[in-house]
Amino acid sequence: MNLRNILSLSFIFLVVFGYAQPSEDKLNDASKKLPSTYRERAKEMLNGEEYKSLTYEEAYKKLLELYTKNEESKAVQKFGDLGSVFIKKMNMDYQEMYELKDSIISLLKMNPDKKEKSEELNFTLLGWVTENLEKTYFSSLEEATKDHEELMTAYHWQYVGREEYYVFMFMAIHKFGSEIFADIVYDYTINNPNSLLNKTLRER
Repeated sequence: MNLRNILSLSFIFLVVFGYAQPSEDKLNDASKKLPSTYRERAKEMLNGEEYKSLTYEEAYKKLLELYTKNEESKAVQKFGDLGSVFIKKMNMDYQEMYELKDSIISLLKMNPDKKEKSEELNFTLLGWVTENLEKTYFSSLEEATKDHEELMTAYHWQYVGREEYYVFMFMAIHKFGSEIFADIVYDYTINNPNSLLNKTLRER
């Protein structure tokens, strides 16, 4: 499997984490709403003259700088470490990853309601563990649920205090398409052997 395919799978897991919500009240409501708040502000930015004339090269350079800074933050490091451990414990082969990816994409296309998406996508991830518990490295479903909860909490903490990065990222994706973010991740991963993704790949 080449690096771009692995990156696409990593992105799918991030999509799942993004729609899933912590069941415990570990985050206040404002923190949970930050992703949607940042997306709205990104749309507003597109109406400004500065960003109407923004070129791909200019956006790429700034986004790479912001992405690098974000990747090296403690919050992202914690989420990455927890995510790596969770995926490793799932003990999925690449075919199973692709099947899970396809089911997630189908749910995203079929159901426009975010609340129902959250519930169904959450079940997709933990549901796989439930149905395949004997082949995973989780000692019990309770352990998997606990680890998943910690992972979701860490995911949402990534957004706190990082408005500049996320707003610019969402704006760039709106303006240039998701390819710009995929290229950023690819560029960063290739040039940073100790990145979280490279560490994860070495463990598989």
